[in-house]
Amino acid sequence: MNEAAPLRFGLPKFDSRNDQQIEAEIDDELTFHIEQATREFVEAGQSDEDAKVNALAQFGNVDQVKAQCKRIALEERIMLQRINLVLMIVVLLAVAFVSVQMYVTQKHNTLALQAIVADLAGLKVAATQASRDGKVTILGAVSRPGLYPIPKVGDYTLADVLVDAGPSDRAFEVKLFRRVNGERTLFAQETISMLHEMDRLKEQIVDGDRVVVEPVLSYQPAQSTSHMGFVYVDGSILRPGAYALQAGGNMTVSMLIKAAGGLKHSPVQVQVTRFDETGNREMIVDSLINQASDLNQGDVLLHPDDHVIFSAAGEPK
Repeated sequence: MNEAAPLRFGLPKFDSRNDQQIEAEIDDELTFHIEQATREFVEAGQSDEDAKVNALAQFGNVDQVKAQCKRIALEERIMLQRINLVLMIVVLLAVAFVSVQMYVTQKHNTLALQAIVADLAGLKVAATQASRDGKVTILGAVSRPGLYPIPKVGDYTLADVLVDAGPSDRAFEVKLFRRVNGERTLFAQETISMLHEMDRLKEQIVDGDRVVVEPVLSYQPAQSTSHMGFVYVDGSILRPGAYALQAGGNMTVSMLIKAAGGLKHSPVQVQVTRFDETGNREMIVDSLINQASDLNQGDVLLHPDDHVIFSAAGEPK
């Protein structure tokens, strides 16, 4: 099979001859027949000249025969061209019909699939709404601690709870506790350094969840190298220890209370001692307070090596 032959869909062979080629073929055909008749007359005993005259006489008017043959050849060529054109139109219509059918089928299938997806999404939303109920508790460093109802419609994430409760600090640590197999466990924990970072808290809230917000230390711990000394904290405070005084910065007693997580009890006796010029410690602050804002005059700037003690009422100093 000739691989270079074009695919013609079974159509009749197209007659590509021009008028000159058709006339040349007719001339060749007529010449052949006249020569054949001339040979027959010669074989019958006639001379070459008489045989040629008799052959032409037998054949008739050559120009008329030639014109008639040309007309027949042209009519056949035109007929073939028309047949090819009609068959090509039929093929194109068939291809167009199949294409339309495929488009309609694909469109129908797409719409059916979209309907199925929409139904599944509706079922998912209905199931979510049916299961969304109850309350969540938020405690700690927020402006509005307490119980918050979980909406039945729409998402209610950990970020939404924090927005409702209002964190007290720009930087804080949030912990999400959830009951698993009857026991409350830590389900999620994140540290937020800026309020806009709350957008990443996408955990969905369920009934019975508890959220605890704790402030992050405002000052570097003792191993920090960017400081000018340390303040030491003991007693009735959530996070006792050493807190770095940042170079070029200021820290007061109320700021230290906040950085250390807040008071464990109320009221407390606040005592600040400091080395004097002779190397002995002297009392700088000695106040009884319920909260950091009660310090007033006792809210002094802290120096390196200051020692701050928070004693609950009734505890030995």
